[in-house]
Amino acid sequence: MIEKNCYKKQTRTQIIKRLLEAGFLEEKNDEDDKRSKRLNLTKKGEEIFHASVSNVNLTSKILCGKLDDTEKSEFLKTLKKLNEFHSHLYADYKSADIGMIIKVFG
Repeated sequence: MIEKNCYKKQTRTQIIKRLLEAGFLEEKNDEDDKRSKRLNLTKKGEEIFHASVSNVNLTSKILCGKLDDTEKSEFLKTLKKLNEFHSHLYADYKSADIGMIIKVFG
């Protein structure tokens, strides 16, 4: 998730450190690669995750308004398409100015 959202390495490290300090994650040595660490959700982390999923579900009901299932599916398809475009744009052109981006994609 962190890499997908294009966070810098330092930011990713800080996020993980805060989650460890809050008791949401636990860190273990990787058995196959001694240079690597494995992260797992703790019981507390799972509880917080499930509570947040519940809140997201409630929010999504409001955001979807009175769309029927077909409309929701099309809306989700459009959002995914935009996300793919913007993820690529951010990853490959994050230092470019808007004029350059418009030339490439306009």
